[in-house]
Amino acid sequence: MSRSSPLRFTFSLLGLCFFGALGARAEDAVPSTAGSATAPQSKVDMTVEQAVALAIAKNYDIQIQEYSVLSAKESVTVSKADYDPSLNVNTTHTLSQEANSSTTLDGSAAPRNETAAGTISITQKVSTGANVTLSSTLFNRSSNNRSTSTFNPQYGTGLAISVTQPLLRGFGRTYNLANIKLAVIGLDIANLNYKGRVLDTIQSVENAYANLVSAREALDVRQFSLKLAMTSDDETKARKNAGLLTDLDVYNSEFNVVSSRNGVLQAEQSVRSSEDSLRNLLGGDTYDVAIVPSTGIPAYTAPAPSVDAAYRVALQNQTDYQARLASIKQNEINVDTAKSNRLPNLALSGGFGYNGRDRTFDESWDRVSDRNAYNWNFGLNFTMPWGLRAENARYRTALNNLSVGRLQLKQLEQSLLVQVRSAVRTVEFNIESVRLNDLASQLSQKKYDFEKARYDVGQSTARNLLQAQSDLETARLTLLQARVSLNTALNALQRLEGLTLDRYHIAVPEEKAP
Repeated sequence: MSRSSPLRFTFSLLGLCFFGALGARAEDAVPSTAGSATAPQSKVDMTVEQAVALAIAKNYDIQIQEYSVLSAKESVTVSKADYDPSLNVNTTHTLSQEANSSTTLDGSAAPRNETAAGTISITQKVSTGANVTLSSTLFNRSSNNRSTSTFNPQYGTGLAISVTQPLLRGFGRTYNLANIKLAVIGLDIANLNYKGRVLDTIQSVENAYANLVSAREALDVRQFSLKLAMTSDDETKARKNAGLLTDLDVYNSEFNVVSSRNGVLQAEQSVRSSEDSLRNLLGGDTYDVAIVPSTGIPAYTAPAPSVDAAYRVALQNQTDYQARLASIKQNEINVDTAKSNRLPNLALSGGFGYNGRDRTFDESWDRVSDRNAYNWNFGLNFTMPWGLRAENARYRTALNNLSVGRLQLKQLEQSLLVQVRSAVRTVEFNIESVRLNDLASQLSQKKYDFEKARYDVGQSTARNLLQAQSDLETARLTLLQARVSLNTALNALQRLEGLTLDRYHIAVPEEKAP
């Protein structure tokens, strides 16, 4: 089951196409199970845009949230169904037999009466709260053994309309359309929650994708360090054989190789774990292939964000905030309804109808069309619970819920401001952190190159070279982590602002009230 929207179809099509590409590239691969800890045998390149498209089409959280939207839509249909006309058909067959007559007017020593009747009626509720009923006779035949009866058997017919209209409690369109309005707002809230789930999923995919990029780049750094360590170890052993270095220098060199191998092993494990984290968000069958990111972590070149500007945008786009505003509208409707329920029940009822009676069914309907026989009624009905204690308590509860909703809105505004301020500070910090770590990485590279040149001409020790190599590896990994942290901070800020969809040119569809 899926939502009928062009966007949903587009992302599903992208997902199918992408999975087709996975199948084609993995066709000759050795199959592996989803629970296997071994590395997949085939690889597939994936951009962050493809990852986002796959997640929207296949992510289980989004699919689950989708059903909440569909259920909210059905709730609107249920509330509107109160105004569907209802059909009622009623039939009866009665027989009464007396043992003896109670009066000479009975016309029989043992009166016997038999009646078969059927009626049909249609009732329609209108938005003012009134119920309008139109009823008609299907058949009505009665017979007896009385000598005094004019018609025997006798057929009766009738056509009538009746109206019942509340005048106090339950009067007016505002009261009677409240459930529909509540359901429509509930659908709006469900759409906002669905949009929020999409935004959360995109943010999670972006972070998981960046972590995978970082893990693969960290693996490259570790492998490069291992290559340097092995080259250095060969040179150290050659110099030791030439009598220029000691056994201690060899031990340090071999220890550096072992340590570098362990670093590579840990980096490979980190890559696999990062791949699984991304696969879990994609919700598809990607466990048989190794995901190779083809989009790197983008460099941030824009000016530092502004708290005031980010906060204004967040108030406009933040789905939780908009959902809270909609929830307050529901609370206001509940207050109006509870206020009306404090009034007593006063209902105006009235009806009018024509009837006929004759020897045959057709002749009885002719009497109805003559309009000589008719009936009408008019009445008022008043009911009021003594003290209205329950109704007043419900009204106060509705007011309390409205007050709580408004306080929660202010609390959310405050929390949103704090989150925006924290996100902006984090972005600013990481921008500077990336700049400084980039500078540190460049200096570490120069330091290593200088130390290596000195070592090659015998002006530096193996220990100093190993330390320079270790410093270079640490600087590169620290820079990489700083770039990931900046990317994560930017994703968090854009999630608060609700701008992620614009970046990917995504228009989240909304279910409309039926």
